[in-house]
Amino acid sequence: MNTRQLQYAIMLAKVRNFSQVADKLNITQPALSKHILTLEKELGFPVFDRGKRGLVPTPKGIDTIAHAKRIMESYRQMTDS
Repeated sequence: MNTRQLQYAIMLAKVRNFSQVADKLNITQPALSKHILTLEKELGFPVFDRGKRGLVPTPKGIDTIAHAKRIMESYRQMTDS
């Protein structure tokens, strides 16, 4: 797991669309999908449901995104010095 994966997951939770987030990040949709799948594999559970309702965070995903936001805020504080 790395900060890039966490940031991507945070953005996906907000936008809920792989293509739009990939465009914002200037990466391909398959690359973004690979980052999220790798994160999910490392965590051992899906962060997002990909279904008829579109891209929706799972219950564990909601907790993960909240924790990722705290981690990224701490990271920003450490690197802003």
